[in-house]
Amino acid sequence: LVGSLSKARGVVELVKSLGLNNLKLNLGGSFNDVDLEKQVTSMESWINVNYHGYVNRDELDVILEKSMVGIVTLYHTDNYRFAIPVKLFEYMRAGIPVVISDIPLWKRIVEQANCGLVVNPTDPAAISKAMKELIDNPEKSEELGRNGWRIVRERYNWANEEKKLFNLYEKLR
Repeated sequence: LVGSLSKARGVVELVKSLGLNNLKLNLGGSFNDVDLEKQVTSMESWINVNYHGYVNRDELDVILEKSMVGIVTLYHTDNYRFAIPVKLFEYMRAGIPVVISDIPLWKRIVEQANCGLVVNPTDPAAISKAMKELIDNPEKSEELGRNGWRIVRERYNWANEEKKLFNLYEKLR
């Protein structure tokens, strides 16, 4: 997981999920709330976290090269329900399978691309089970990762989005 670390971004459930199957987590980002940071870093499963703090683009690439799964378990808020997180595509571009929230738009993207698993973001057991399934099945994970990488190359990229943006500008003229 990388990005701003907040309750709505699922950091509490994610860290809880680690202890259920003794999983390890590379965590990048900054806490936006001191009390939340104290709560999360005092959890028993925090010992399973390799906390990187804020990371730049180059550092992110190095972390993703060492990672087996990308996690995007944001809550069902209006902000997240109607937007697509860039980190989803960063993980797909890195060729790693994803575990994402069961937000309908995200679910549709991941299921159509066949590049990961969908979970309830408020359920640490479901998050842990999905991560463990991917870690324990390297062939499946590699296939899902390749699928994500391929769809980013073919569809979800700036060259395609640029065309859409310029077409919109033309329509608005």
